Amino acid sequence: MPIISNQFKKNNLIIHHQGHSGDFYHGYKTIEFFLENGNEIINLSLVLLGPNNRPTINLQRFGKFKFTQHEHFKLLDNQNFSSIKFFIEPITTIINYSNNLKFDTKTIVGISGGGWATILSSAIDTRITNSYSIAGSYLFFLKSNKDRNNSGDYEQTEMGLYNITNYLELYLMSATGINRKHTQIVNIFDSCCFNGYACKNYNQILYIKMKEIQNCNFVIHSDSSHGKHIISKNTLNYILNNLNK
Repeated sequence: MPIISNQFKKNNLIIHHQGHSGDFYHGYKTIEFFLENGNEIINLSLVLLGPNNRPTINLQRFGKFKFTQHEHFKLLDNQNFSSIKFFIEPITTIINYSNNLKFDTKTIVGISGGGWATILSSAIDTRITNSYSIAGSYLFFLKSNKDRNNSGDYEQTEMGLYNITNYLELYLMSATGINRKHTQIVNIFDSCCFNGYACKNYNQILYIKMKEIQNCNFVIHSDSSHGKHIISKNTLNYILNNLNK
């Protein structure tokens, strides 16, 4: 859980969550940008990736098995345990720790698998003030489009979770609460996943539902400035301006 600070004294904590590219250091431009603009930042890599370990676990029915990819977590799931815990608990631990530091706002910014974790964690934990998910998910019916690589990894379709709640509900939950907001950022020309204009399929229904819910602020922001699976400079400037409103 690397913590990076600078000489500025502002009460905004940013949790930066890197995606499937691995080590959080791959997001060094994001880290540098927020530090230069006066924020304190804690950086996370997805479970099993980057500096996180890849344990060998002794499975009761199967013997020892080395966990190297998210699909392997299926071997741990049962009626009493969900391996989704491993994706969310680090964020909850950071939020618990940050309460002692008395930040005014707590923001999470995630890309790819980190964007997915951003959605789920902010839906569960209302202590997260602002959340920005970049190229992190699409609704289930949009994942089946053969022209897009939108299916995601294990955690994107783990039915132990999605039998309880769906993505539309998670989107609304992540944005609900006094002084809370969630922004889903779509890289229109993303070379990897969750790209294009498919978000228009649910933008209107989200708007209708938000009018029915008190204190719900969900925004879709499109970034057409590049063709990569990244948090672009355009998006970083958008987030900074959004935080300062």
